[in-house]
Amino acid sequence: MTYMQTIMEHEDIGFDKGYAYGHAEGVEQGYEQKTKDFVLIMWKNNEPIEKIARYSKLTMEQVIGMLQMV
Repeated sequence: MTYMQTIMEHEDIGFDKGYAYGHAEGVEQGYEQKTKDFVLIMWKNNEPIEKIARYSKLTMEQVIGMLQMV
């Protein structure tokens, strides 16, 4: 194997790792945004915080924290 082939293989490995990391980050951010949207919709519909926490599977503190950011 030549030096150039080795470099190209390492570039491919690096790209694949970076892509997988970026994809995982994007999925996580999307889930967080969807949860925030869900909490806000329920809050705007005058649902109690206990119900929002139960349905969103968050703690009451997390729900309150999200609502304070709005």
